[in-house]
Amino acid sequence: MSGAGLVIFCTSRVAAARGAVPAMAKDQDDRSDSANLAMVGLQVAVGVALGFVVGSWLDRKFGWAPKGVVIGSLVGLAGGLYLLIKDAIRINKQ
Repeated sequence: MSGAGLVIFCTSRVAAARGAVPAMAKDQDDRSDSANLAMVGLQVAVGVALGFVVGSWLDRKFGWAPKGVVIGSLVGLAGGLYLLIKDAIRINKQ
């Protein structure tokens, strides 16, 4: 599972568990605009947090000082922004 797929999986499961978004197929997804913005923000935050955790693990494992955390966080941010752009294009097509 790719990083972007993992972020989507985690955020959709959390939102469905809280009752914020009913579990439904992607093509039947009719969330409100505020829910879409909240999901995008959550996807970016989870991506950065996951990158930070992996980066700090790499720091401890290989002694990469601050490089692992910075690189991991930036990769997580890039994954979150990818999902943001993908959702923006999907919303714009509708």
